[in-house]
Amino acid sequence: MKKKKNYFSLVLLFALLSFVNLQAQEIKVSGKVTDNNGEPLPGVEIVIVGTKKGTVTDFDGLYSIKANKGDKLRASSVGMKTVTKTVTGPTLDFVLQADALGLDEVVVTAQSGMVTKKQLGSVINSVRAEDLAPRTVANISEALQGALPGAQIMRNNGSAAPSISIRLRGPSTILGSSDPLIMIDGMIINNQERSGVGSGGSSDPLSDIDMNDIDRIEVVNGPAASAMYGSMASNGIIQIFTKKGKTGEPSVTITSNTSISSVRKLKPINTSLYKWGNVSGNIVPVPIEKRYDFQSYIFRKAYGEYTGVNVSGGTEYTSYMIAASILNNDGIIRNSNYNRKNINLKLNQKISKWLKTNVNVIYSKNKTIEIPYGSNSDYVLAPLQSILFADNSIKPKNEDGTYNSMGWQGNPYESIDRVDANLNIDRVITNFGIQAKPIDNLKIDYTFGYDYTGSNSKLLVPYGFGADHDGRLDHTDNKYQNFNSHIKANYNYDLTDNIKASTGVGYQYLYDKKMYNFQGKPTLPIFSNLEVMDGTNEIKSTSSIFEYAIWGTWFQQNFNFDKKLFLTIGGRWDKASMFDSSENTFYPKISGSLILSDFDFWQNIEKYINSFKLRAAWGKAGNMSALTNPGYLYTYEGSLYMSDSYYDNHSGNNGVAYILDYTDGNKDIKTEVTKELEFGFDAALLNGKLGIEFTMYHQNVYNLLLATAKAYSSGYSKKINNVGTLTNDGIEISLNSKLMDNKNFKWDIGINYSTNKNEVNNIDGGFVSLNVFGNDNSILANGYPLTTFYGTFYATDSNGNWVLDNNGNPQLAKGTMIDKDGDGFTESYEQHFDVNGQPTGDVLKKVLGKTNPDYTISLNNTFKYKNLSFNIVLDAAQGYNVLDWDKRMAYSLQLSSTSIFTGWEFAGNELDNNTRGWYGKRFGIYESFIEDGSYVKLRNVSISYNWNKPIKYLKSIQFTLSGSNLISWDNYWGYDPEGNSWGKSNLVRSQDYANIPIPKTYTFGAKIKF
Repeated sequence: MKKKKNYFSLVLLFALLSFVNLQAQEIKVSGKVTDNNGEPLPGVEIVIVGTKKGTVTDFDGLYSIKANKGDKLRASSVGMKTVTKTVTGPTLDFVLQADALGLDEVVVTAQSGMVTKKQLGSVINSVRAEDLAPRTVANISEALQGALPGAQIMRNNGSAAPSISIRLRGPSTILGSSDPLIMIDGMIINNQERSGVGSGGSSDPLSDIDMNDIDRIEVVNGPAASAMYGSMASNGIIQIFTKKGKTGEPSVTITSNTSISSVRKLKPINTSLYKWGNVSGNIVPVPIEKRYDFQSYIFRKAYGEYTGVNVSGGTEYTSYMIAASILNNDGIIRNSNYNRKNINLKLNQKISKWLKTNVNVIYSKNKTIEIPYGSNSDYVLAPLQSILFADNSIKPKNEDGTYNSMGWQGNPYESIDRVDANLNIDRVITNFGIQAKPIDNLKIDYTFGYDYTGSNSKLLVPYGFGADHDGRLDHTDNKYQNFNSHIKANYNYDLTDNIKASTGVGYQYLYDKKMYNFQGKPTLPIFSNLEVMDGTNEIKSTSSIFEYAIWGTWFQQNFNFDKKLFLTIGGRWDKASMFDSSENTFYPKISGSLILSDFDFWQNIEKYINSFKLRAAWGKAGNMSALTNPGYLYTYEGSLYMSDSYYDNHSGNNGVAYILDYTDGNKDIKTEVTKELEFGFDAALLNGKLGIEFTMYHQNVYNLLLATAKAYSSGYSKKINNVGTLTNDGIEISLNSKLMDNKNFKWDIGINYSTNKNEVNNIDGGFVSLNVFGNDNSILANGYPLTTFYGTFYATDSNGNWVLDNNGNPQLAKGTMIDKDGDGFTESYEQHFDVNGQPTGDVLKKVLGKTNPDYTISLNNTFKYKNLSFNIVLDAAQGYNVLDWDKRMAYSLQLSSTSIFTGWEFAGNELDNNTRGWYGKRFGIYESFIEDGSYVKLRNVSISYNWNKPIKYLKSIQFTLSGSNLISWDNYWGYDPEGNSWGKSNLVRSQDYANIPIPKTYTFGAKIKF
């Protein structure tokens, strides 16, 4: 026994000595990170390889971290080549070289975890918070304008809480959404557009996220890369990663911005001091006293304020981030406002060497006060609609505060002053994650996320309102819930000394539920201070519940051949609640990259082309957005029914009845699917100072969903079918260069260029009319882009000159329509003229334009002189058209009456020149208001100054002055060619009707770091 005790004591002593020895090896390692000019690099991430332990350099490029001798430290920063060194003592410095191509940059791909860009066969673009910082805008989507190749990002309106459309590589659906899948910290979130009752406009859900909480954004452009998210990802993916705590002392950042916005330009109005009058039976110009510019009252200078606080820090085991902010922005429409309050909490906890957890909670509470506007609002309530028709010789508002009647169209001043339309939103986005490494090379991740949005909106038109005397009161309540559950595992292993591999598998569950309630009262009591919604028969109410679920199982296999050739194959099986339980869809993918510059033969080329990578990818992904839209959600069923009411004579009450829906069900309906093939190359030149990314892609969308007409004898008017196909072909080019990089002066330049050509085919009958405002001006047609403008045009002679009528006015072309290919769409025509040279025959139509630009291009310049930075972003879309409904209404002169619309310049020109009808005759000629929407915009310009360590307890103060949307070089008659009054709709694109113009904004901000 004594020997055993002695043996045990020796073992214990040896273990203690070993532990002490290990502890003694852990030392404090300090150093400095500089560029090749010896300038310090702040914000460089220093990580112990193989662990999550790390820190970042301060403003002097200094860092310190506890590590063991023999550990490897990796220094990495976007735009710089990653450097790894071994710890041999207490001091370890790094020198990082410029890397405009960024092949060493670590990104989080769709499913396979963190990899470097050199391993990818498809394009993933990364944007850092620092790159977006000069753009002091409230919305993430707007901040990305001009920052990404292949992305067409357009702000649809100038609301204080705007709608913004994002298209990566063109549209992939007609009835659904073409916006990408949005994720925050690995969790899918709700990105459905929303609007208040009666407002007519719409807003972007990403407005709920505070820009200052973002660490970086990664964009996965197409299905070849996003296939691992299956039926949700044909439009690509935008992954948002929020900031988290870093190891070290607490860091406090306070950000404050003040902004002023105004309308960039006004439309030219009628300033003539005449109006048409009946004098002795003749319609002639008669004098008036004054003209009023309604725009000067509707629009205003709008002020905004933002204040945010961010506190972060942590230890090796626990890190945290707490952020809170308040945003208050007035809209450029009088009496409109957007107010948002945010709280963001993030906690990362290391439980053991192999187990970690994290939790993140984002809470947003916002209120939008929005004067009704846009396509779906009531013209008597929407000032930008009523001014289209109003006679601006009538004084709108008297000195005593009363409003004069402007006729059936309503008084724009009264709408501004008296209509109460607001939208209130409470949103909670939360996720919980567990990361485990139970054995070497095996990583298991689990993420559970919940996204809840509760909204209520109100529209109050007071009793006694001029164009709606009895008033009205409408209320809506919406609740949207999104549950995510995703578990995945990845195992890394070596097949040989030169062949490494990793295998990933996972299971994902997504559940969505939307509840909607509406109540409306068409008449109100005379007491304006009472909002009464009683139980009388006048009350209109509607309620609905929609829900669906998607299950996905996936696998992914990666191979690494001697760090030169990388190959990835994978696939995902999806099931959805809207289909039979036995039905599933498989989405495969394959991609590869070849680093040619790492082969020996490249040594002779390396001095010219420093690195060169070939890549290619193919994949399939789906789009269920049409089938998960409440309007189409149950189309897979047989005969559909909807609720109706009847009057019960016996009880005297309304009863509930069910009648056939107007849309027939379709049990054979399928998910829309996009196949994509992309290939390209990445090259670095000039010692890494110039990076080039080139990509070509081809997409084929099949099972395209369309509403097709049915004979009324069937009991239905339409049916949703898979009847069409769509192709997208494009090129993306990105150039990034560090033109100058010396001790005092740096000049970085980025150019993004992309083209996209889309074409619709296999539509029965050759075309489908989209029937906007009861007109077939916008269509889907075989062999033409989505969507195409189609309509009447000017009669012209053989030289292209207008053929005028006997009064000298332009007129419609007439003749014979021709269907050359026999598919049912009359794409050609032949004009006919009578013996007097006047048009005769049927009214002709032709293709008038398209909504998809020929190309987009952006230029991003950043200049730095010591602590002073200057950034300028130019953004352009060229070769597309806008249907300007406002211009059409400005033409709409009633020739048979003296009660005519006289608010705009066209009416003034007729009055001053006594040429009545010159513009009015164009009202029915659609060619006259299809305008060139091409623009070049000064998207953003900013100047910043970093004052490092101004006093003892401050790390830095940064001052920024910026401006956005300051100048637009275009030939558009309206406010702005960029907008779309129908929001993110694919059916109705680039159509402008009573829309709020996109404002120009100046912002001054300060960011203080403690």
